[in-house]
This record gives sequence, structure tokens and C-alpha cells, in this order.
Amino acid sequence: NALGTIYEVFFIWRDAFKRGSRFDVAEFDVMGREAVTFGGNFDRDAATFWRGTHPRGLRWAFLDWDFPGLQTAVSLDGTLNDNRDLDKGWFVEMALPWAGMNWLANGRSLPPQNGDEWRMFFGRFQKLLAGGTELEPHPAWCWTPHGVYDTHRPESFTCVQFSTAYVDE
Repeated sequence: NALGTIYEVFFIWRDAFKRGSRFDVAEFDVMGREAVTFGGNFDRDAATFWRGTHPRGLRWAFLDWDFPGLQTAVSLDGTLNDNRDLDKGWFVEMALPWAGMNWLANGRSLPPQNGDEWRMFFGRFQKLLAGGTELEPHPAWCWTPHGVYDTHRPESFTCVQFSTAYVDE
């Protein structure tokens, strides 16, 4: 984001986290790492929050995980942390090396082949103040709207198709 902060968390569905699975490695040791259970952000009701409402159930969230080889850059077209003026915007660049995805590929081609489809989340949340009061919930945007205030629903992520064809500008 424009503040130069990066929020990296790796989620593993608890039903996929089995002995002998690709996630049964030291990097995802739930007892030795900073792992918490996560049910999603949609249901804030105290009675069901820790169970979650996603049909697949809970996930392990590894809060101290870092994507291997991730590179990022941010540029501002405005002023940082100055609400007295109107900024034009900001830009973010991310480089996700294919090698960093090898262990996640699960038999898929890396780099992707022509016609391969992946689901990816493209979105953001904005912490806004109105008359000195923070707006709750924080306004959110995503490329593919999914109808609920929860960005942790992979079945609703944007479908991206890789292509070798050139696109006219």
C-alpha cells in the first residue's frame, strides 16, 4: 500500500492439513509457528465467529509467513499522511517469482501455460475518517464483487486466464 506496508498471511484449510500432505512441513508447524485459526471475516457474530461460516470450515492462518523472493515497490502521486490535500493516487508493483510458487503448484505448470486459469484476489480496504470518526466497516473494493464483506473466499476470486496472445492497446 502507499504506506509501504505488506501484509502476508498464508491460509491452509484445516481439512487439507493432514500428515503426509504437502503442507506437512516444518514451515507450517502449527505448534512452532505463529498460527491461529481463522473462520473468515464475514461473520462477526460472537456465537459463530470462531467457527466461521464458510462451508469448508476453518483455516490455519500463518501470520509470520513470507512469500519466497517477493519484491515490491510503491510510488505516490501525492503526499503521504496529509489529509489536508487531495492526492491523485498511488501505484504498487509486485514481483512473485515462479520459483517461490513451486511447492504450491501441485502439478500445475510454472510458469502457467496458454489457457491456464488461476483465481486471484485483487482488492483493497481503505481506512477512512468522516468528521473525525473512523468509518466501520472499512470501505472495500475488489475487482470481482462477491456479495459479502469477506475477501477470504477463494471460490469468489477473480478468474485470470493466461495467454500467449498479444492484446492491442
